[in-house]
Amino acid sequence: MLNDLAAVLASSENDGSGVTGSDIALYIIIGIIGLAVIAMIIFTNVSRKKQAKRNEAMLNSLVPGDVIETGGGIIGSIVSVREASYGREFVIETGEEGRKTTLTVDVQALYRVIKQKNPPPEEKGFFGKSADETAKKKADAEVISADVGKPDDVESDGKGKKSS
Repeated sequence: MLNDLAAVLASSENDGSGVTGSDIALYIIIGIIGLAVIAMIIFTNVSRKKQAKRNEAMLNSLVPGDVIETGGGIIGSIVSVREASYGREFVIETGEEGRKTTLTVDVQALYRVIKQKNPPPEEKGFFGKSADETAKKKADAEVISADVGKPDDVESDGKGKKSS
């Protein structure tokens, strides 16, 4: 397609009569590039907002007893969640039995949730199915397709010949 447009650009000459084929092709190319840039900006913003919603739901669903990891690699169980003047903070308990330590960490120090008592509800995807449902169906389909055409009662001798 680009070769055709380049040929149009190279072959047309401006005879002073106004808009030429090369001008139209140039406007088409600029329009396509402009639409692609606008689409990229829109899709980026939509996905960023979805991710922010998921993160906020996850943070709001954390309760005492959940196991988290901080950005510094400390793994602990949440003892309490409280509001501070600068935002939310967690009191976590970490260590072995008899040698436990409690730490107060800001919500921004949270790296990941390892175990959650009551996780937030899972969002549905574009076609009304969750990502886990789609992945499970895909895995099931791969297993079924791998089994198709393989007779269970016939053994092979390794050279492609059936042995009875």
